[in-house]
Amino acid sequence: MSESRILLVMVSHRSASHAIKAIKGLGQSLVDEIVIVENSQLQSETEALSSKFDEDSAVRIISTPNNGFGAGVNRGVAELDPKDGDVIVVMNPDVRASGETLDQMVESVRFGEAQVVAPTLVTSDAKGRMRSWYSGGSYRGPVFGVRMRMPWTKPWSNTGVPRDVSFCSGALMAIDAKLFLELRGLREDLFLYWEDADFCFRARRLGARLIWCPGLSGFHFRGGSSRSRSSDGRSREYFYYMARNRLIMTSSPAGRIDAAQIDAAEDAP
Repeated sequence: MSESRILLVMVSHRSASHAIKAIKGLGQSLVDEIVIVENSQLQSETEALSSKFDEDSAVRIISTPNNGFGAGVNRGVAELDPKDGDVIVVMNPDVRASGETLDQMVESVRFGEAQVVAPTLVTSDAKGRMRSWYSGGSYRGPVFGVRMRMPWTKPWSNTGVPRDVSFCSGALMAIDAKLFLELRGLREDLFLYWEDADFCFRARRLGARLIWCPGLSGFHFRGGSSRSRSSDGRSREYFYYMARNRLIMTSSPAGRIDAAQIDAAEDAP
């Protein structure tokens, strides 16, 4: 059996500068191969990425139509052609994490501690104050949806033992490749947001273990991957797809309402 690989997928939409800093920030990580899926199809974005990584054989740049986050991740994973034993890392371009953090996440998967692993992610508010963005996720039912933070912790503390969770943020997570392939990747019809929640729900139904590692951390630039339309860094698309997909995911036990029906209703006069 060949040695397992660490495979990183990043979906970038007009976020070349963020993507470059995120990859460079990994330093001496043990990641074997990286695919950046650039889905704006802007030549300037692809050229910016290529100019930084054209001499790095471990990094590939793919330009695709914008079919959404899930489709972008799935396309990147297909390009990497993972096998049983490999570990897939999904990382947003607006996340900064050290190579050591990624390597420890991957080791938790490799040693069978869990099949999906996420670190703490912090961000800063308009006044520059640090606060939690993700620190242990849980599904709280159709009314309250997904919780991004556990109330009993100080998420910016780098101490604590791993905890079982029911939701890991897709902004940065390590996934057992066998599980990813068995689930056929991320759901593509949601287009943007909630794909990670859906993936985690399906993973748990298969008996997979999901953990949050408080001792590992990264930084999330809020709104860094989307065009900002509000003072807090959230785009117009953020509000639409968050509301739309929450309705889809919480209105059915299986979360399988046809997304096209809701889009059609939105477009109706």
